[in-house]
Amino acid sequence: MRRLSPSGRSNVVVWSAPLDDATRSQLQALGLEVVPVAPEAARRVAAERAADAVVAPWADAWSETLTAHDRPIVFVHLGPAVPQGLLELVVAGGNGWVAASTDEACARLASALGLHRVSERFPVGESAVVVLEQGAVKARLLDCSSHGLAFWVPSTSPIDAYAHGVVLEGLGIEHAGQQVLVDGVVRVHSLSAQGEGFRVGCQFQLSQAFSFAPLERELLDPVRALATVARACRAGAVSLLTEQGVRVDLAGGHVDALSRRLQVSRAGPVQPFDVVRCSAQLDDSRYDWQSAVVSADPLTLRLPVRLDAYARRSPARRKPQREGALHLTHPLSGRRHQVPIVDFTPSGARVDASAVAEPFPPGLLLGEVELTLDGPPLHARAEVRHRDEAQGHLGLKLEPVTPFDAYRSRLAWVFAANPELSDGRHLEFDAVWEFCTAAGLVTPEVAAIFAPLAERARLTQRALARDDGQLFSAIVRSEPALGAYLSAFRAYQHTWYLQHLGATTSGMATTADLIRAIGELCEQTPDAHYFQVAWYLGNPFVSRSMGAFARRLERGGAAVLRVREHRRVRTDSRFADEATPSCRRAVPADAPKIISLLALREPGLVCQAMDLDARRLWLAELDTAYQRVGLGRRREVLVSEHQGAIIGVALCELSSVGINFRELASVARLSLHPSAPRPLVASLGRQLAAAACRLYREHDRPFALLCGQADEAPVPDDALLGAPFSLAELTGRKDVLRDFKRLGRLSASVVARPPPRAKR
Repeated sequence: MRRLSPSGRSNVVVWSAPLDDATRSQLQALGLEVVPVAPEAARRVAAERAADAVVAPWADAWSETLTAHDRPIVFVHLGPAVPQGLLELVVAGGNGWVAASTDEACARLASALGLHRVSERFPVGESAVVVLEQGAVKARLLDCSSHGLAFWVPSTSPIDAYAHGVVLEGLGIEHAGQQVLVDGVVRVHSLSAQGEGFRVGCQFQLSQAFSFAPLERELLDPVRALATVARACRAGAVSLLTEQGVRVDLAGGHVDALSRRLQVSRAGPVQPFDVVRCSAQLDDSRYDWQSAVVSADPLTLRLPVRLDAYARRSPARRKPQREGALHLTHPLSGRRHQVPIVDFTPSGARVDASAVAEPFPPGLLLGEVELTLDGPPLHARAEVRHRDEAQGHLGLKLEPVTPFDAYRSRLAWVFAANPELSDGRHLEFDAVWEFCTAAGLVTPEVAAIFAPLAERARLTQRALARDDGQLFSAIVRSEPALGAYLSAFRAYQHTWYLQHLGATTSGMATTADLIRAIGELCEQTPDAHYFQVAWYLGNPFVSRSMGAFARRLERGGAAVLRVREHRRVRTDSRFADEATPSCRRAVPADAPKIISLLALREPGLVCQAMDLDARRLWLAELDTAYQRVGLGRRREVLVSEHQGAIIGVALCELSSVGINFRELASVARLSLHPSAPRPLVASLGRQLAAAACRLYREHDRPFALLCGQADEAPVPDDALLGAPFSLAELTGRKDVLRDFKRLGRLSASVVARPPPRAKR
């Protein structure tokens, strides 16, 4: 039964847009009388036919036409943008909508005109109540549909609160003592006597009805604005743009809350009283503000009282690889249903519920649902966010029940874009090792060095396969045989390290797919804020393409590129037994001095990504996560002192063998104070290197992998195991992974070729 207009006739829609047969059928199914007209005649025909709705591109002349009648006319603007005139109309109380497609225009009309079938109203039991006014009022629920509901209030209730047109916000529904609908927004459209009270009929207001607000929002609270800038400075994620287009990284800046100023301990390419634009990237939001320069040396800026905040774009919706399905139990009726999945994201899904005769109002909590996407079913808690009236589709928000469910939903979303890729976490160590050898990722020299550790690495890989996706991930192309492999492990609390990228097939398409997939996976991982990737300088093609990409990111302040020299030192050599009187193990009280020294050698972005702060310096929290699967990843810190001052630090990472085949997960990073007396640098650095070798020997390692300049930490040639090698290491924020994914078109492999043997 279709809804009629107040005059008893069908709703008339003036349609001044492309109209195909499929769209005409959708409109007729909604009981609409469609009048297709040319744009220049739309306003005249709308007046002559007393139209109930108009679908047309917005023009300013429509404002007078739509406000000249004594009854509301629905206007749907067909286009991607929100015209200013339409926005002003909505603010003034007009009924304006925006649709990006004809299908969306049909849905807008159905919602705005209240088109639904009376038979969709479902009576509910006595135990269902409507919760109003933040729980202060509970009214008996009479019936419910996907579009509205009716509840009963006694005659003593304040009737003005339920007058026609009143909007009730924060409405909830409880059924059998359980909350089944939250934060509903309804508009009262009828009030009638029933028994010793009143029946209040309401229509749900979809969130899309209020979608005219732009994507950005404002932080008006000056305290929150100040705290946000301070947090961004600590994360090394603040930059400014001058009027000349010069971008300056403000990492390491200090926020003075009393004077509301941001100071950086260096000069900037600006002058006092210049006006600059500042930006900060935090988690999934970007914050922009305008500031004035107080001083150029040191660079000092005034802090704002208001920030413009931009939410990160939602991931694209993708269709499942095969026929996906969602199994749910309706919270009001208790009936079990299976509905097909139209498309999905890592945190939501669109399902086809057109064949289900149950109410699905926005805000309905579906409880725990089961999704079949690829492989075993995964479980999530679901909430109805939107209903497409024209097609009967439901937009659901999904919250995975377990971390492994969340990881598998992200994997399914990634693989939906490239069905040839699959999860490689459960590959046996031998298969991966043989592939890496064939792809040139493991040279004969590295294989000989790694041989004593092979059995321990095999156990590590089996343990990583038991991980729930929080520590390790591997993407492979394995049809008909293993042809490409790329893995990543959680190197620090919020940083993932991309490694072991290689392909045995010719061409760059395979490598591009792997880079794109792992980039999307890290991008959708909530606790991943940074990434690291390294490549050999001996591969000229990769160095050229990756280097150009890295320099572009460096100029934007989104990443840091460093070239680091690595040497393997035998722990059974005489060098490891040398005396180290100036070295000792660090204690927590040393942390502030250690962090201060490291901040002089490393940019703020690197310090943040590598957990170089007092709270995470020993990686205790990360080690606990690895211990859940029987592995470990921690950091021991050695310091070198001169005249009571710490002037040298060795960050000795100790990870389970085999997380990285070159043991880059167990590297010792040596850093000396830049102002240390030059005659002492070599001596103190040599002591740190020897102390680090003894530390790795205590943990049954045949070699220590030292990262640091040879002139600062000299090691005798007879203690070296294999040739030294240099790696270019790129550290960046995960928001640049969209750009990183494009790199796959340029690079055949990040570490496809072995480094040249150094001349001795």
